[in-house]
Amino acid sequence: MSTAMSQREKVLAACVGGVVLVLVNFFLIGYFLRTNSELHAQLAVKRSQMSALRELVVDTPKWNRNDAWLKAHQPRIENEGTAGVQMLDLTVNVAKKHSMLIQQQAIGGIERRPDFISAPVNLEVKGSWKDLLGFLYELQAPERFIVLEALNLQIDAQDQTKMVAKLRVSRWFQPK
Repeated sequence: MSTAMSQREKVLAACVGGVVLVLVNFFLIGYFLRTNSELHAQLAVKRSQMSALRELVVDTPKWNRNDAWLKAHQPRIENEGTAGVQMLDLTVNVAKKHSMLIQQQAIGGIERRPDFISAPVNLEVKGSWKDLLGFLYELQAPERFIVLEALNLQIDAQDQTKMVAKLRVSRWFQPK
C-alpha cells in the first residue's frame, strides 16, 4: 500500500526532515556546550585545590615546626574546676591594671574541642578607648593562648568618652 510520493510530498518531507535535523542539532550542541562549561568550571576548582595542596606539601616543614612549637608552649589544663576561676582572676587583674571598670563577670563551662580545651569567661567592662585597647592587647599577649571569642563594643550612654565592651575571652589548653 505504499504509493510513490509526489514531487510536492518529497519536498515537504525533505523540509520536515531538515527542520527536525536542525532542532536535534540545536539541542545536542546546547547540551554539549553546557557540559563543556561545567567541566571547565570543575577543572578550575580541581586545579586550585591541587595548587593549595602543593603549597601545603611545600610548607610541610614549616607546619611541622609550628605544630612542635604549639605542643611545647600551649599550656596543659591541670584542674578543670579551677581553670575558669584562674582565667577570671587573670582578666580581672589585667582589667584593673588598665583602669577598666568591671560591671559584670561570669565563668563559662569548660568546652572540649578536638584541637583544644577552652576555659571561657564573660565580662562587661567600661573604660576609655585607650584603656580598652591596652587591656585587650595585654590580655592577648603572645604565648598566653587567650582568645577573644566575642566582642560587643558600644559608647557609654552616660559618658560619651567611655566605651562599654561585652566580651567573651577563653584560654585554650592542650587537648587530652
